[in-house]
Amino acid sequence: MVGNPKSAGQCFVCAVALTIMHTNEKEARLWDLELIVSGALILALFQLSQYLDQIFMSLEVHLSKTIWIAPYLLYYGTKLGLYAVLLTFILVFLLRSFWIGLRGLEAAFPKGIDWETLKLPLQEQLYKERKVNLASVADAVDRITSSLFSVFFSMVIMIGISILIFAIPSFVVAAIGSWVSDMGLFPIFWTAFVGLLIIYFIPAAYAMQIEKKVQADPEYVSLHPGKVGRAKRILSFYHFFIPQYVVMPITFTFKSNVSGWKVQVLPFAVMMVLVLVFILGFLAQKGVLKIDSYVYFPNQTSQLSLGAEYYADQGLGSAKVPQIESEVVQGDYVRLFIPFDVRRFNELIKENCPDLRPLRVDGIGLPIGSRDERNQLEPYLQCIVALYQVRLNGSSSETPFLFHRDASTSVWGVVTRINVRDLDPGAHLLEVDVPRHVKDAWGKPQTHFIHFWK
Repeated sequence: MVGNPKSAGQCFVCAVALTIMHTNEKEARLWDLELIVSGALILALFQLSQYLDQIFMSLEVHLSKTIWIAPYLLYYGTKLGLYAVLLTFILVFLLRSFWIGLRGLEAAFPKGIDWETLKLPLQEQLYKERKVNLASVADAVDRITSSLFSVFFSMVIMIGISILIFAIPSFVVAAIGSWVSDMGLFPIFWTAFVGLLIIYFIPAAYAMQIEKKVQADPEYVSLHPGKVGRAKRILSFYHFFIPQYVVMPITFTFKSNVSGWKVQVLPFAVMMVLVLVFILGFLAQKGVLKIDSYVYFPNQTSQLSLGAEYYADQGLGSAKVPQIESEVVQGDYVRLFIPFDVRRFNELIKENCPDLRPLRVDGIGLPIGSRDERNQLEPYLQCIVALYQVRLNGSSSETPFLFHRDASTSVWGVVTRINVRDLDPGAHLLEVDVPRHVKDAWGKPQTHFIHFWK
């Protein structure tokens, strides 16, 4: 049993307990469960977001730019939906906690603001005219909190529909494009993209025009039954295909009870914030966006830098940069693995070696009919190795390479072992030149400087 508090501090400590006492049992269970579920899902969704990033980052290194757009659209849409759900539960958790605090304060001090003690006549008049008190603020917070789930989950539904409209067709094109057409993915994809937009917007625009005419003149229904019937069939199609029977009741409820500009501006603003958060997070993952104060250090590894990504024993994988086993070489050979960047080098291989035909389809497919005989694979290996230049302590290295697939990342590349038996003890430098872009569009090749000690 909670006793009568003797001070304001004691009253505030007892606020939640008093709230439960002054709230009916059913309502107390509802917001109690709401807080528990929101808190648990916030933690789970943060972990899910990181897991989704890891899946996409590990997948994209295996995809050429021709089919990269398909999983990217799926990743982009899923990430936006995840952000919307995460933001919903964070806001619900914070606002509901705030509401509990208000109800607790209201229970601790039933009389509310004691204006006689404060002696602030102007502010007293202002607050009384606007009818602002603890109860009104608590009711407003409660209404907002109760509406958040419907608003944000309607946004999630629309994001999911966007994925269905654009991502899934792109996956289909990625699966069959290499088999049925020599056009490649992008012409087919953009043709399908524009076609879907036309199919979506033109009938909807027609139905909305008929809606406006009926709104302006109710007799339009009897004068033009054919047009009205077509408009109804179009709206019925969208009603089930979108599905509007879930989204539109929410939208219509807000449009009929909230001022128009809020209904139109706020969802757009929230969506833009979600897109901005996604872009900033994506750039941060790529290393393009950084927040630090190392103003006297280079942005990238150089000849005077020791990059941890160049050593396999650091556990960073070898998806994008050449790697050797360790900074300190124990034996007579240095194992060098150079990953193949399919997004940049597939087209370069086509230009440098036009006679080579792909050994498998690009994207989703099975390597049916390919024969991995040495006399057939040798030209492929030579063409790939010709992309790179390897130098040891300034002298060109001509050691033979072999195809290899990295065990930690499953990325294909070429591997060799460089003889270092005759090198003196101490520091040595391995340089690997890698083309930056097709047709050298970004200038000179990128040089990776790999230091090691014997």
